[in-house]
Amino acid sequence: MKGGDKRSKSMEAHKASGTFRADRHGSRIESSVKLVDDIPAPAYFQGEHLRKWNEVVGHLRDFGILAIQDADSIETYVSSILVQKMAYASIISDGLEVDGFPNPNLKVYQQMEAIIKPLREQFGFTPRARQGIHVKRVEKKADPILEILTPKRKVI
Repeated sequence: MKGGDKRSKSMEAHKASGTFRADRHGSRIESSVKLVDDIPAPAYFQGEHLRKWNEVVGHLRDFGILAIQDADSIETYVSSILVQKMAYASIISDGLEVDGFPNPNLKVYQQMEAIIKPLREQFGFTPRARQGIHVKRVEKKADPILEILTPKRKVI
């Protein structure tokens, strides 16, 4: 994973190009982040919250960037997106004005968008954000003992 701004290189890229400097790049956190396959949902998440949690965790896992440190951000994203959807449903059903005043859910919708937008970009949930995510794919190496013991098909 990259660190810093959009132009920064990963430690692997610095090492490959011969520009790695331990005093500048050695203390980056990227090497100590352990990627995981799953993060358990908060105990109070049920129904729609749990479905959205599983969807978000699935996307991050598929992108190859899911880490346990993301749990709080995912929780904030899921909660905010569902509150925003409820506010939008109220706006649609009640209209832009309620009793001659602006629908208070307009403000709720905007406040949730202010929370969701940066998280959406950090998680790679927009086309542009996905272009900026670079991960090193780890190829699983075959077990040499298993390879010796596995019969091969002869090509005739």
